[in-house]
Amino acid sequence: MNRLRWNSKYGDVASKRAERLSEDCELVHNSGHYTENIWQGGVTNPAEEGIAAIAAFASEFQKGVWNLKWSQEMGHAANMARGDLESVGCGYTRCTKDGFELSIVLCLYYPPAGEQAYKKGPTCSECSDGFSCEKKIGMCFDRNATKIDTRGEDTSGSPSISILFLVMWTIYMI
Repeated sequence: MNRLRWNSKYGDVASKRAERLSEDCELVHNSGHYTENIWQGGVTNPAEEGIAAIAAFASEFQKGVWNLKWSQEMGHAANMARGDLESVGCGYTRCTKDGFELSIVLCLYYPPAGEQAYKKGPTCSECSDGFSCEKKIGMCFDRNATKIDTRGEDTSGSPSISILFLVMWTIYMI
């Protein structure tokens, strides 16, 4: 399993896609080449929105439907835990439906998902070319990945809310 990193390009695409969904305030999955999770809720604080979305995605871990193949019952969690997952980008927006203000959080994953959620095997036994094993946490990492600075922004200039999503994601995945 790879250590997750923020994907600025996917974050930008996710933000634009969330904005389009907010026009009708309806959650419709993209049938294109992205793998995505979408969440909608009534939370009013951006930090709480992100936490609620990631918690909802991760709640599928508790359903006990895990096996090596993807299924509808564990789709969001499988998207988060895929062994080949390298990066994530998320966006959020607000919309109004039936007089209620709602939030939409949308996350895109790279690379796009295949059918198998993960492979069984020894820790770091299948790190991709250009990746190394971080033995302390048992995850593969891209040696050339963008580093996150102490101000809460990645070096490509993504807003700090992006880093918030990444931090929350990491907490739920550990």
